[in-house]
Amino acid sequence: EQGDETYEVRLPGPNSIFVYATRIRQIESSSPRRLFSLGDPASYMLVGLSMVNNQRLFNSFRNNALLQSLYILAAAIFIWALSVSLISRRALLGKAKVLERFQDKLLDNMPDGLITLGPDNEIQSANPAAHAMLNCSEGSMVGKSLRELAPALADSIQQARPHREAAGWRQAEVDGKQMEIRLSASSGEE
Repeated sequence: EQGDETYEVRLPGPNSIFVYATRIRQIESSSPRRLFSLGDPASYMLVGLSMVNNQRLFNSFRNNALLQSLYILAAAIFIWALSVSLISRRALLGKAKVLERFQDKLLDNMPDGLITLGPDNEIQSANPAAHAMLNCSEGSMVGKSLRELAPALADSIQQARPHREAAGWRQAEVDGKQMEIRLSASSGEE
């Protein structure tokens, strides 16, 4: 026979042994390292390896690689979902800003006055028509008491709202024009 040969020997059960065989011959040499030489037809060197430990180690590495791949896939899906959510939120935010600008223009240009009052009848916001109805310059009403600017209007609101906690909308007429008044229950209410 020529060359080296490898054999797989199956044992009962899941185990097997791989056997490597090669022909060797003894060399007469003064060197202690070289005791054998290849090619002697009378001698063979056999090495048997059990692959059980190697197979167990391989399975462990394979399982770890599979778990790492699943972890990376899950992280990628999570990041993708966050990206989609962020993009849709940005689109909704853009729509909300457009609607807010539209509402601001609508409230600024409506002919009826619109005032928001806090629980102590302090003016929290007012549109330009309300400023014109009460003969105030633009932006000067916020933070002032309604009683300072229109005592009769403040009295009618106080009669409609005997308790400061009552919130809602009231209508009043000032110089023949309609005034919408939003009553908020707390100063932080939006």
